[in-house]
Amino acid sequence: AKTQIRWLQGLARDIGLDIHRASSDLRPTALDDFGLERALAALMADWGRRFGITAEFQAVGIDQRLSPEIETAVYRAVQEALTNVLKHAHATQVSVVLERRGRELRVVVEDDGRGFDPDDLASTGPLIEAPLGLSGIRERLALVNGRLRIESTPGGGTSLFMQLPLPAGTEDHG
Repeated sequence: AKTQIRWLQGLARDIGLDIHRASSDLRPTALDDFGLERALAALMADWGRRFGITAEFQAVGIDQRLSPEIETAVYRAVQEALTNVLKHAHATQVSVVLERRGRELRVVVEDDGRGFDPDDLASTGPLIEAPLGLSGIRERLALVNGRLRIESTPGGGTSLFMQLPLPAGTEDHG
């Protein structure tokens, strides 16, 4: 009986850790603690240090908190873009620009990596890794009525342009 109790306690502890990880994956605590601008700045600094890639971040016009849904979508889209850079681009520099213009939020992620032909994405199968990352970004943005445009050329790096509409009278959510 003691062995079963210890096993159940271990199982409960593991389930608790899994739930905590899942909830963090859904909404990073850094967003709640610091807001999108500071959370992305920290993400970029940490990511650049960890992988030895020059990572620059700039924010323009972010004078108030955005809705939790928009902050989460943008944060996760940038994370996915950085993962793609690491897996596929072989870049030495990455920059992220977050800019609010009126009722629109723009996010640009650029790298100096090996690039690719975006037209090739349409012809690849659904199980190819690179398109899955970009599909994930598109899906996240679509949840908040955002869109993604890709510019890339083989040997010339890649730029991702994300645009998200902001509701009229966006108010402070912090």
